[in-house]
Amino acid sequence: SSTWGVPGVQILASPDAVGDSIDTRLAQFTTGLTDCTQDSAGDYDDGLYVGKFVYFVGCGGSTDLAVVVVKDVSSTHLLILTAQLVSDADKSAVLDEILATFIAGF
Repeated sequence: SSTWGVPGVQILASPDAVGDSIDTRLAQFTTGLTDCTQDSAGDYDDGLYVGKFVYFVGCGGSTDLAVVVVKDVSSTHLLILTAQLVSDADKSAVLDEILATFIAGF
């Protein structure tokens, strides 16, 4: 998390945070990203999780950053996913796999 040149994924999930605002949590993870340009943002719904996402490009030059803040459809927990994407494969196939398979269990 100290450099843009390294790929990685972080998933934070908590049933204690389910009452938190998705917008507030999204702003917490995206405000102040001066090294990035926002590419897209919108609603997120994969059938299990519902919330919002923001996708940034050009972070530190060429790295992309995906931020997803969601609650499960039963509203039992809040989940925050960040993915730092460096290579072309990270930005397509790897991100697709992350989004298709993330889930929190308690």
